[in-house]
Amino acid sequence: METKQQLSPVHDLYPQLVSGMSFAGWRMPRDFDGILREHRAVRSAAGLFDISHMGRLIIRGADAVAQLQQLFSRSLVEAEVGQALYGFFLDAEGRALDDDIVYIRSPEELWLVVNAAARDKIYLYLRGNLPELEVQDVTHETVLFALQGPEAGSYYDLLPAELAPPKKLFRASWDDDKMIATTGYTGEAGCEIWLPVESGRDLFQHFIDRGVQLCGLGARDSLRLEMGFPLHGNELTEEIDPVTAGLVNFIDWEHEFVGREALEKIHDGGPGKELRGLVATGRRSPRQGQKIRLAGGEEPLGRVTSGGFSPLLRQGVAIGLLPADLPKDKTLEVDIRSTWHTVNQKNFPLHQ
Repeated sequence: METKQQLSPVHDLYPQLVSGMSFAGWRMPRDFDGILREHRAVRSAAGLFDISHMGRLIIRGADAVAQLQQLFSRSLVEAEVGQALYGFFLDAEGRALDDDIVYIRSPEELWLVVNAAARDKIYLYLRGNLPELEVQDVTHETVLFALQGPEAGSYYDLLPAELAPPKKLFRASWDDDKMIATTGYTGEAGCEIWLPVESGRDLFQHFIDRGVQLCGLGARDSLRLEMGFPLHGNELTEEIDPVTAGLVNFIDWEHEFVGREALEKIHDGGPGKELRGLVATGRRSPRQGQKIRLAGGEEPLGRVTSGGFSPLLRQGVAIGLLPADLPKDKTLEVDIRSTWHTVNQKNFPLHQ
């Protein structure tokens, strides 16, 4: 029997939908006006993403900050109220169960945004490991939007008057059951907005009436790919831990947390592989799982973890898992549909 897919609370407000897609049990927009147009709008002006498929959890209780940081890679007790911290929940082997953002409302209350595919897993993990705290899943009672782009601020007048965007990056502010945070997944300025369903529907309609470019998950992926931002399941897997993924800046070694010992061993010994940015010399786009070798070589050296087309470069781009000791000036090739295509290594962001 086919499982019914979940829909965003604002799904019926979408003015048009070029293409939908299934993702983690949700039916979400792939694009509204074409991925290329939406991608360019975010890089040059502004775009609005409905990301209500992402999980939203609230943790409450005495010493919630101190208790949660025993499971999280970031030192929450050292952070300020209002700060947002990106980090990892790990298993004992140092593998990321999920990469999430924790928003500190108070020492006794934390709001979390987790990946859609890991929502149930992280909810149960927190319930099982934090028995003295209340862990609430409010995903279906709320919406989550991402307003992104250099001109995102021109739409801030549409936000609830009591909900002012913070001045600094990775900060959040609240009003009762509403939150706005200067976080995102595109590499551009902007904010993410967490609201109850009713007020969220009103705000979404205001954005549509103002004419902001609606964007789907296709552009969200191409934007994060240009930046080299990880996608759990692609750049964070059983094989690729946060150290190998180059995400050591999001590990605070001074506190104890699950998985720390395993990650320290990898960090101290030096990971044997690392993620590199790749840019194709042509328009053919590398795709996840395709093999990578030295130009003119025989044996594969690694594989593509994420790949696609860059609307700004008008070339294929990718993230590749390669030997850590491979010189960065070496020309490489990717096996795209049984033909080897040349790619060059490049530091992120790939479009700059």
